[in-house]
Amino acid sequence: MTLRTLTQEELENLVVGASAFSTGGGGSMQGARQAIREIREKNLQARLIGPEDVPNDATIIIPGAVGGGVSKEIERRFEAVYKSKIPLKWEKWPWDKWAPFALKELIKFMGKEPYAYLSAELGPGGIMEVLQLAAIDGKPAVDADTVGRAVPELSMTKLNLEGVPATPSLCTSHFGDIVIVKEAYDYWRVEDIVRSFAAASGGGVGWAMPISGKDLKRSVVPHSYSKCINVGEAVAEAKRTGRDLIEALIEASDAYKLFEGVVSGVKRESKLGFLWGESGFKGTEEFKGHTFRIWFKNENHISWKDKKPFVTSPDLITVVDAEKAEGIWNWSKEFAKGKKVVVIGVRCEVFWRSEKGLEVLGPGAFGFKTKYKPIEQLVKKKC
Repeated sequence: MTLRTLTQEELENLVVGASAFSTGGGGSMQGARQAIREIREKNLQARLIGPEDVPNDATIIIPGAVGGGVSKEIERRFEAVYKSKIPLKWEKWPWDKWAPFALKELIKFMGKEPYAYLSAELGPGGIMEVLQLAAIDGKPAVDADTVGRAVPELSMTKLNLEGVPATPSLCTSHFGDIVIVKEAYDYWRVEDIVRSFAAASGGGVGWAMPISGKDLKRSVVPHSYSKCINVGEAVAEAKRTGRDLIEALIEASDAYKLFEGVVSGVKRESKLGFLWGESGFKGTEEFKGHTFRIWFKNENHISWKDKKPFVTSPDLITVVDAEKAEGIWNWSKEFAKGKKVVVIGVRCEVFWRSEKGLEVLGPGAFGFKTKYKPIEQLVKKKC
């Protein structure tokens, strides 16, 4: 087994790079950096293993959290029934109470130890949470993910496209509830069951599911952690040399510059275990006199430039802090009117452009009739 032990510098580069592919979701930078601090303070080893080095008969666990928010009506009912304030607040996502509990209970249910852990998606908080769990348990994290970006639903994964079983799935809440989905019709049923549990629990729950090493090899985006480290390294090098950070980020992530400007407004609504909303932007520099708008369901999925349909999922749309060159989390209080930003777009993994891939993660999956057009047909200029 060939392992790569990550340095503190590589961990920081990892989360900066991952933010470029987070599309507004994937966990917060704040949570990611807290995980890095805890790894350092506890002298843990954060290690990666390539998917090609995982034995076919090995058991890999995908741990994480599912949720996004609940409506004010549900929040009031929650407080009336449980006589306490709703515990899920985005400034302090209680991942550390959920994910380890779900992981522990799934291992107990399976009756055997996993070989390694795998991140479901790309995003700074999500991948660091998995890496931290692996470090605590003395296991490696697989240098891969199952999407190539962040997504709002459990069904939006290459595992679904490849027909890998979605069960057993195990969920835990801060109440101490344990829900095991032993069998389910398909990924959409698992998504609905887990999301309903999240909404009933205040907006989010811990979640975990196992896959085999054999299924892993056909169902992941390989070496996505390494890709993120390389992107973050390019931004760090730009800081040291005085190069434009956004240019470095775009070049390293093979991204397109979709827009530059300031935030004109952000509308958010928490309901049904998701964060829904729109963000608007007024152009500056070369985009002065133009407008941009993004619709999101946890992550960014549909965009309009000057009120005309533009880049959509499954291609990536990420709003980046113009000064830090870091992707912005849609829940963040910093994402507010007047903030200087650059919107970048990245081509999705090729499997998302298949008929089934577009059915799962194209505009129609979010209720839009907009026809998907590849980003490279819409945008010719990268910088």
